[in-house]
Amino acid sequence: MGSASSPDSAGPRLRAERAAKIRFRLLGPVELVRDGVPSPVRAGKHRIVLATLLLHTGRTVGAQELIDNLWDEDPPDGARTTLRAYVMRLRQAIGVPDLITTVTDGYRVDVPPEDVDAGRFDQLLALARTSRPGRAVDLLSEGLALWRGPALADVPSARLRQNEAVALDERRLHAAELRLDAQLTLGRHQELVTELRTLTTANPLRERFWGQLMLALYRADRQAEALTIYHQVRRLLAEELAVEPSAELRDLHQSILTSDPKLAPPQPSISSQAPVFRMPAHDAESVGREAELARLTALLVPAQLDLAVPVVTLSGPAGVGKTALAVRAAGELRPRFPDGQLFVHLRGQEPAHPLTPAEVLPRLLQALGVAPKQVPADEDEQISLYRSQLAGKRVLLVLDNAATPDQVRPLLPGEPGCAVLITSRNALRGLIVLQGASPLSLDVLTANDSSALLAALLGQRAVRAEPAAVAELATLCAHLPQALRIAAGTITTGVADYVRRLRKSDLLTSLAVESDEEAAMHATFDLAYEALPPEARRLLRLLGQIPILEFGILAAAAAGGVTGGEALALLGVLDRAHLIDQHDAERFHLPDLVRRHAGRLVTEEERAPALTRLRDSYLHTAVAAVELVGLAPPFDIGLPPTADQTPVCRPSDRDVARNWLGDERANLVALVRDAAEAGLPMGWQLAVVISRFLVTQRHSADAVATAQAARRLAARLGDVFGEAAANYCLATAHADLGQTRPALDHLEQAVELFRESGATAGEAAALSALAATHAELGVTERAAPNATDALSLARAAGAVETEAKTLARLGYIYFDLGHFDESVTFLEQALECYRQIASPVGEALVRNNMANTYRELGRYAEAIEQAGESLRIRRTVGGEDEFDVLDTCAGVHLDTGQYEIARREAEVSHRLAVRAGARGATVNALNTLGALDLAAGRPEQALPRHGEALQLSRGIGFGNGELQSQLGLARTKLALGELASALAHATQALDIGDAATMRCAEAATLHVMAEIQLASGESGPAVGRAEAAAALAARTGQRLVEGRSLLTAGRGHRALGATGAARRAWERAAQVLGELGAPEAGAAADLLHGDGA
Repeated sequence: MGSASSPDSAGPRLRAERAAKIRFRLLGPVELVRDGVPSPVRAGKHRIVLATLLLHTGRTVGAQELIDNLWDEDPPDGARTTLRAYVMRLRQAIGVPDLITTVTDGYRVDVPPEDVDAGRFDQLLALARTSRPGRAVDLLSEGLALWRGPALADVPSARLRQNEAVALDERRLHAAELRLDAQLTLGRHQELVTELRTLTTANPLRERFWGQLMLALYRADRQAEALTIYHQVRRLLAEELAVEPSAELRDLHQSILTSDPKLAPPQPSISSQAPVFRMPAHDAESVGREAELARLTALLVPAQLDLAVPVVTLSGPAGVGKTALAVRAAGELRPRFPDGQLFVHLRGQEPAHPLTPAEVLPRLLQALGVAPKQVPADEDEQISLYRSQLAGKRVLLVLDNAATPDQVRPLLPGEPGCAVLITSRNALRGLIVLQGASPLSLDVLTANDSSALLAALLGQRAVRAEPAAVAELATLCAHLPQALRIAAGTITTGVADYVRRLRKSDLLTSLAVESDEEAAMHATFDLAYEALPPEARRLLRLLGQIPILEFGILAAAAAGGVTGGEALALLGVLDRAHLIDQHDAERFHLPDLVRRHAGRLVTEEERAPALTRLRDSYLHTAVAAVELVGLAPPFDIGLPPTADQTPVCRPSDRDVARNWLGDERANLVALVRDAAEAGLPMGWQLAVVISRFLVTQRHSADAVATAQAARRLAARLGDVFGEAAANYCLATAHADLGQTRPALDHLEQAVELFRESGATAGEAAALSALAATHAELGVTERAAPNATDALSLARAAGAVETEAKTLARLGYIYFDLGHFDESVTFLEQALECYRQIASPVGEALVRNNMANTYRELGRYAEAIEQAGESLRIRRTVGGEDEFDVLDTCAGVHLDTGQYEIARREAEVSHRLAVRAGARGATVNALNTLGALDLAAGRPEQALPRHGEALQLSRGIGFGNGELQSQLGLARTKLALGELASALAHATQALDIGDAATMRCAEAATLHVMAEIQLASGESGPAVGRAEAAAALAARTGQRLVEGRSLLTAGRGHRALGATGAARRAWERAAQVLGELGAPEAGAAADLLHGDGA
């Protein structure tokens, strides 16, 4: 029989649960908050003990440390006994005896960090450092709102305040600085001036606040005031500290003096386009609802619109006219929302798949002018960008047919100015309670409004001629606008005759168990259906069961097995009968109730062939489109022939193809899901066909989801080739998200499965991608043989695109190996292959890689030429990333001393890479920016850039990025005089290169080590290492590294008194650096002609 556990044996988790309703405050006077009610800790000594323990939550605090804090290192006799008494009384005051536990020689508190305001503040600060500006402002504002005064304001311990409170207060100021930086980045300079004046008054020696104030004033067209502020702070620093302003503040002053363009308010990288008004057509026959319309417009445009975002929920049964009223209200309010109106059908009543925020956000961002490539991969980043795009604008957002509050919340704007109207069959009470939404319930029409609507539809004469029949018709239609419209579209021989037929309808009696609204819709639908021509009836039945909601002429033609012209004519018949909604010239939508009623009439004999035609049509059209835009799979998927009467659209050019893929993306994804659920091979085939399009357009969630569905489907079918192809696509999607390890796993599976299925072209493509992934991870010794094998297989299979990609990857691999001339050879061959298959996207990529290699060889004119051509191609083709080319250009301009140009290019590269979620490119841009900071004499700014690049590289397994980050940190630490740390980073860079056989940076690393040794006074070893670096660089052709190493060797010789050797080294350095046009050429000349030579 087991013994019962004592209360003291409760673990940390249990203690945390018991304390779940207690929170603690240290950012101000010390308090505990019990069930939301603040409670002061009255005894000063108790506050000291509690604060000390909470500042080290989850860790043991020694009794001696508590004693030192209690009596400022001058304890009385019996201090430990007194401490135990304080702890006992504190436990009693808190009311959770086991919250503070006694451990060996000390005490500890186990509560989650977020239950202590200081812990929550640190969490928010850490999140803000890695967030985009809009999100960072929100996080930092939340964190700063936790402060109620100076940290530990009422703790009577000088030691504790000195050791802990000072650091907390410093983090508070740092958070304020970060928030101001983010707000300045968002262009909010006008509103910051007053806050910054308050901050500079309260913190007169904090230069960063002064700099932010100067910048805000300058951007607010108050240049003279900004210059006056500089002179004010300069006098203050001289009087108080006898120092000059920092270099950063002096540079800012100089830039303001010269009106440097780089200080201009940030322009959004996303083009500010004309206002976008994307609403369905407003039905001119809408009548009635005047009271509801007035209430709706009043709620959407309150008297104080700038205080909050109005959110209105418009609920009611199906067919009651919610969407029509929402669109009508939008039309009335268009002048009040001059920046645009957006409409999204959320598909809340589609049982299989209501739209998720991850599917909607990219569409909204693109509607707001964000290019697909600039839509972040991460959903939180999408929300942040979406809200920053809406900030300061007046946009009305109509979210139609919502299912749940969670579907809507991420789509709500973050700042006042915009308004949101949500329609739903549900009340969405969660939005009302938590978001303060205003509810408006829509009932059926009144009798008068029903008559008015019928008059608008049938004409006043018809209504006046048969008022009793009109009134009865309205009743039979349950006063539902949709039912009335369908009925009006069916009446041909008079209202009374239609009412007689409606009364005789079996549906009104057989369906009496349904609601009046449902019965009315059944009856009016059936009569409208019977009035249609047979061809239109058939098309309506078939449209009612296709797995896509918004469709074009192609989908209708495929479902119906008719030509495009015939489909358009039949859609016109359905539109005039009010049985479909037309969104624009070529997009249609079946109302939910009509879809349901039409779908129940279709027979299996009709349904199966229609779905087959639809799937075949989309599959073959998608193949034609991806081939035209150069995004077809790199292997033949064994496309089946089309079924009879299947229309296929063959886009006329790249733009038409790209637009079709974009317009039909949601339908393509839905068809993959539908076919996968039905167990049809077409499911994996379509997923593979559209995979590269989804990846290149940053539709990451769709790319992963469709590839996963394809892999499961192919495995279920026992289709080895299909499973291989799906793994290949899944690897591509993961690689685009920077998820290198999962990509590697899927590629290894793809290689084996392609090999098993005998698909040589597929095996070549997967092996080539595997080589690229190994190269990315820095596993060069595996990358090279894989790429070589892939090249042989590609050539044997006649797979020219894979051959081109593999040659380009070999160029990259040989770059990493330090074989730059061979790298150029491979890249030139790749370029020829891409020209052969007319692939401008591939050509642009290769040209940028060539530019990088030419930069390493010191062939700067050729590097800029290739990078410029790569950029030109990308801008001509459209839809391709530019951040990698801009980083290449920045690197060339850095090497040649054109620092301002380089910084502009690197900053844009970094911004675009972050926005696109391209983490490898973000690493490269950060390292370039760090090198520019170092070149400008600002190592303290370079340090966090290289540090962030290092962490990011490790997180995504980017070997070359990690090596370059370590090298950047070594140079930065050297500039800061931290020689031991510099040497440690340089050694790690060398170790990374050795482990991965990456020799591209070996000479540069040896040169940095020589510089560190020289700075340490180890002149002899420094000379040896510098000369080794120069010799290696001469062999690899890295002329800039050779020149720099010779400079260092000469300085080492001079320190040893060998002036002749020093002169010879400098002469050679001057020659090399002079030929390159490098900025160090001047330093070499100075050394040759100066006293030091």
